[in-house]
Amino acid sequence: MKSPVSLEYVIVVALLAVSAAVLSYVMVNPVFNLSALLLGIYALHLVSVRVLVRQYAGVAPTRSSRRKRAAAVDHELREMREELDLERRELDNQKAELQQRIVAAEQQWELLRQMIRDRVEQGGSLPDSVVAASQSALTSTSSPGRTNGSDDPPRIHGRW
Repeated sequence: MKSPVSLEYVIVVALLAVSAAVLSYVMVNPVFNLSALLLGIYALHLVSVRVLVRQYAGVAPTRSSRRKRAAAVDHELREMREELDLERRELDNQKAELQQRIVAAEQQWELLRQMIRDRVEQGGSLPDSVVAASQSALTSTSSPGRTNGSDDPPRIHGRW
């Protein structure tokens, strides 16, 4: 954005104000006093307008502030890269751990499949603990006495 007040114009108005002030000192005349005062106020106004427009528009700052800003941006970029590298290392470690878990799960799955195949090839016999538990359940339900037609124990006070 182009500044509405050029630097040359501000310098010229300031020089006119200074020359009017010098003339009012050398030649005592109220016109020079008034012109020096008005031109000085006008020059200050132009300077303030110029500064405000530059701040509002974000006009390019001086070289030293550009260098500082560039150094700050470089520093932030380095920090961000370091953080990203750290996160990448953590993710690689997690990936390796998950790969180990996957391999272990696949080995366990293959072992279970092999156990199932072996069991099916042997005729599908149940383990002894399951057979013993089912026989004890049969003997307990065939006991003499009143039954309610379910596996629940008999109730003392009616159905509900």
